[in-house]
Amino acid sequence: MKCILNTVCSVVILFCTITTTQAQFTDSIMNALSQKPRAYAALNNRNSFIQNQKAPVNGVKLGLNFKSQFIFGLSYNWMPIGIKSYNKAQMLNELKLHYVAAFAEYTFYDTKRWEISIPLQIGIGSIYMQQQGKKITQTTAFFYEPTMSCTWKPTRYVGLGVDVGYRIVTKDKTIIPQNFTSPTYSFGIAFFFGTIYSDVKKIIDKKR
Repeated sequence: MKCILNTVCSVVILFCTITTTQAQFTDSIMNALSQKPRAYAALNNRNSFIQNQKAPVNGVKLGLNFKSQFIFGLSYNWMPIGIKSYNKAQMLNELKLHYVAAFAEYTFYDTKRWEISIPLQIGIGSIYMQQQGKKITQTTAFFYEPTMSCTWKPTRYVGLGVDVGYRIVTKDKTIIPQNFTSPTYSFGIAFFFGTIYSDVKKIIDKKR
């Protein structure tokens, strides 16, 4: 009986915690969306693996930034370097991908020195095989990429960040059998252009 009671209490506590967290999340998003947005642009490079080879993917993001807490928009992503292999005739094949995605990023922890956010991308594009610069096979692919991003902010204008995520890819395996689902990760320097712009604007306004 005591075991059952403890189990019921645990379930109730878990349910209340999840409900409260969801309510706080919704309130935070609604509060951010009520603010005037700023234009958002970003370049990124993340690493992944295809056929046990390192496969970097570049991305360009354009969107709207609400209160530096919620960002959404569109991105274009591509592999700058293909996965190379040789066929039986010793001809060079290159496996590549590119896709467009809708993205959203929610910052749930933000202090003077640390920022933690959850970026998410859902997109559609193509994966193809090139032989001597010409496409020989191609298939449509769907992409789902949840990520956890952590940034250390030693100064107001520059930070050091690390992103860890997972890319899930669905496609026609009879056309392109290689597996593109992979962990992703990146390390880099973050420039806080919003803060830079705000501080420069304050200085200019004071001089007027």
